[in-house]
Amino acid sequence: MRKKTKKIFFIFFSILLVVLSFKQSSAQQWSLNGLETSDYRKVVVVIENLSEDAINIGLTQERIRTKCELRLRQAGLEPLSRLNEKSECLYINIHVVGFAYHISLEFRRLIYFDAGMISYRTVSATWKIGATGTHGRDPESIIQGLDGRLDNFLNEYLKANSK
Repeated sequence: MRKKTKKIFFIFFSILLVVLSFKQSSAQQWSLNGLETSDYRKVVVVIENLSEDAINIGLTQERIRTKCELRLRQAGLEPLSRLNEKSECLYINIHVVGFAYHISLEFRRLIYFDAGMISYRTVSATWKIGATGTHGRDPESIIQGLDGRLDNFLNEYLKANSK
């Protein structure tokens, strides 16, 4: 009797493992770098508000947006400015304090995850890059730093979405 119970348990457990592994492998796709998206040609660009120090040296959101949109178009992508069109976005934050600046580019998207019996949904960065430097009161040095980070983003983004 005991051998029969063990055998039934083993068969049941084996079937359960096969079913669960099939369900997981068919439902999930693994990301290589978090940049994969279904409609990769459209990229929403979100630019964080600038600090007073950034504005004082002549840096503007318009100049940042122009640089980003130009680079996206050169890569064959369509820049968008409205988040409700897509849940993913290229988030840009340039923070200036005195003579120092920090550039942060992040690819943000809606993330789903389970913790126990509860499912969560949040927006989070799945890819990011940054740079810190000094600007010497020249906003173009910051734009050049942004341009270099856009090179990194576009290279990784296009690789991730090439079919």
